[in-house]
Amino acid sequence: NTIKSPINGYVLETLVSNGDFVNAGDPIAKVVRNNKMMLVADVPLRYQNKLSMVKSATFIAEGCEEVFHTDSLDGKKLPCSTGVSTSNAFITLRWEMNRTAGLWSGSFAKIYLHTETVSDAISIPVTALTDEGGTYYVYVNSTTITIIKQESRPAQRMDNVFKSLKV
Repeated sequence: NTIKSPINGYVLETLVSNGDFVNAGDPIAKVVRNNKMMLVADVPLRYQNKLSMVKSATFIAEGCEEVFHTDSLDGKKLPCSTGVSTSNAFITLRWEMNRTAGLWSGSFAKIYLHTETVSDAISIPVTALTDEGGTYYVYVNSTTITIIKQESRPAQRMDNVFKSLKV
């Protein structure tokens, strides 16, 4: 048998399982007309002073191989939460974006947050630097057989990565 919804939309939630008994008129699914969906990222509290730099996000939904970008889905970053719950130490970032095939409400995703672009700079892991008495060096592969030790000045350190490294 075919079941049709009286409205066009998206199935938000199924209320019955395969094989369940239902009576005529019983709700079997929740259908929404909204063509928008929400991407939610819970960020550890230790990054609270860096959240203003976050501009967009790239994400891969659970069970999907396609990479989505909030900008390509007309994503709009919403104001982030102003408090932290006592049960966890996370700050919530949200984007409202267009619904698209392959994305399901309530599913999990691996999210990569993007900050402002810094030109004329590179970012490298702290482990790639040599610290000699407070002077930092990187090793640059100039040819296939020549490696040059180059002094560098870290502009900003974020956890285990130096951002905007001046070489």
